Amino acid sequence: MLPWDAYDMLFAIAQMHDRTDKLKRNDANLSGQDDPNDSEYSVDALFPANSEARSLYDRIKHLILSLDSSLEEAPRQNYVAFKKGKSNTVCLWPKDGWIEVVLNAKIGQLSDGNDLIYDISNRKWSASQYAFKYYDTTEPEYAKDIIGQTLALKK
Repeated sequence: MLPWDAYDMLFAIAQMHDRTDKLKRNDANLSGQDDPNDSEYSVDALFPANSEARSLYDRIKHLILSLDSSLEEAPRQNYVAFKKGKSNTVCLWPKDGWIEVVLNAKIGQLSDGNDLIYDISNRKWSASQYAFKYYDTTEPEYAKDIIGQTLALKK
């Protein structure tokens, strides 16, 4: 939060340009807290029933939970996370005809002899630096191996 003299300065600048209508004071800054709207998100909104995306989602979900049934499914606005404790382990992002599976692993932590994973370290997530594309043609054993390695890192 800015000190009051900074607010005064911003107010003076806005007044000078006749734009005081644009000034807003955020008294309810909730940074660092969970979004209260997270509870409104659902798997059905991201992966509609009777769709190709839902079929893919059900297959990858079954694969993930077969490796660790204690993972918690947590839908968010743009993806579904599978969490262990408070941290995301695997996140499923719906795409057109496929799902991007984002893995909570840093560069060098996973071994992929099947060329399934790719580097996403240039994205905003510091803990998730690998992902792979899950299609209906993706070999389940390859996906199971990579996800299993990711889960082993979290034990």
